[in-house]
Amino acid sequence: MRPQHILIPVMTSVVLAAIVPVAGNASANHRAARANPASGGAHHQYVLTAPGGSKNDSFGSSVAIHKNIAVVGAPYRTVKGHRYAGVAYVFVRPASGWGHAKVTAVLNLAKPKTREGFGWSVAIAGNTIAVGAPGLNNGTNKLEGTVDLFTRPAGGWRHAHHPTGRLYPTDRTSRDLFGFALASSGRTFVVGAPTHVVGQHPTQGSAYVYHQPAGGWKAHNPQTAELTAGDGVTGIEVGYSVAISGTTIVAGAPYAQVGKKVGAGAVYVFRKPGSGWRNGVDTAKLTVRHPATAQYFGDAVAVTGSTVVGGAPDTKVSGHVNQGAAYVFTKGNSGWHDAHQNATLTVSPGNPNAYFGQGLAASGSRIVGAAYGLLSLFHHPGGHWSGVEHQKAQLSGTNALDFIGKAVWMSGSTIIAGAPTQLVGHHLNQGAAYVFVR
Repeated sequence: MRPQHILIPVMTSVVLAAIVPVAGNASANHRAARANPASGGAHHQYVLTAPGGSKNDSFGSSVAIHKNIAVVGAPYRTVKGHRYAGVAYVFVRPASGWGHAKVTAVLNLAKPKTREGFGWSVAIAGNTIAVGAPGLNNGTNKLEGTVDLFTRPAGGWRHAHHPTGRLYPTDRTSRDLFGFALASSGRTFVVGAPTHVVGQHPTQGSAYVYHQPAGGWKAHNPQTAELTAGDGVTGIEVGYSVAISGTTIVAGAPYAQVGKKVGAGAVYVFRKPGSGWRNGVDTAKLTVRHPATAQYFGDAVAVTGSTVVGGAPDTKVSGHVNQGAAYVFTKGNSGWHDAHQNATLTVSPGNPNAYFGQGLAASGSRIVGAAYGLLSLFHHPGGHWSGVEHQKAQLSGTNALDFIGKAVWMSGSTIIAGAPTQLVGHHLNQGAAYVFVR
């Protein structure tokens, strides 16, 4: 599974035709429906869908959750006749819990256009939601991309419709795909632009940092810092995935060549200077101990404290082609430049073409990794990762073709995962999002 670059549906019509209804679809009133407890016994499962959803919306292509707010992107939804213009849905959890949540607001661009892919990525920072549209054209700049901000109105999210601000890079150019990936922490957003030209290197890619000013987000917000790979070359696509935890930012570069292994992939780690984020290069470059060609390490990334995890969904495991794996790195005694691979995360029983590691999230001592139709939870109370680790619990609400976990987000004891190709009613590829609460 080569990482997706083109803003078109992620599954072919041949594959989509094989999807059949599954248990746990949302009820007819489009509220979140409570399902059976997930395997592992400690989580309860709820499913979110969009009212008025349609075929090929791909609701669940991106997800984010923070406290009582969940955001779900549907980047292929038709808006005002424009195919793949995209929207993002806001759900507010009522006092009675996620089982009674429903769509509170539908976010979109004021003047949507075809193939902008609004909702390709989403993130939440405080009372502000960021939504990426990497397919947006800006004048003569094709596929420049954008990230728009929606700050909670005084009357609540139900009054939010169009953007209140925008993030933009000052060195923006055509085909940057700015907004392809998003992450947030506190009052900071990180934006990936994996095909941005850096120096003389096309598609080297960058990650941009935006920290909320003291007076709040403005209508137009230039970057606080641009982060690039110190050893960057053409075509590695830094910023294909991004994550942030405290003073650490990580950016995946799944097309990086390691030795003679083309497409082995790498993850770059950036550490916040004492004076604050500023333009700079990586503190460390992480690679798999035994890299393989077309492994695409860095397709997804997550970070929590002193732990970084990177997904490599095309990894061959025990003879299973494309089973996928995720690799855990822990910061060394002298810093990230001394980090080493502590553990390999895999699923059991193994299966070919599971593409485990296509989505990742981490919080505290827990890591969630996604494979087709399955979320796997890994847990170490002491955070001591070592050797080969297998899942401690499996969280699942869809069948193997529903692409659950293409996007996954963890906030405290709550996990949200998208299933963008799930059949809802008679609508192929309408999509759903699953909320797991411990």
